[in-house]
Amino acid sequence: MLRRDEDPLKWEEAAESLKGSHFEEVKRMVEDYRKEVVRMGGEKLRVGEVAAVAGRMAAVELNEGARVRVKESSEWVMESVHKGTDCYGVTTGFGSTSHRRTTQGHALQTELI
Repeated sequence: MLRRDEDPLKWEEAAESLKGSHFEEVKRMVEDYRKEVVRMGGEKLRVGEVAAVAGRMAAVELNEGARVRVKESSEWVMESVHKGTDCYGVTTGFGSTSHRRTTQGHALQTELI
């Protein structure tokens, strides 16, 4: 049972992050977009950072903690594939084609990109 003072969905944090003017938010997005390096470690990314990386304007650096988690996730996926477990988007299609299976996981990933 939740207590009145608990905020499991982080509504207060979300509301706090939305305070301020639209102008200030746009300025932050532009600053983020102009970053040469976006450092990732499991925290939230902002719109400008995502746009900078997607537009190849910024390099990405993973902190060590994130690097360890990515390696563990990669090993889990590879282990699952070797066991013959269906892995959505790796050994299966996507969305409405997720019922289709493939042994050409690498080709599927290349096609996705």
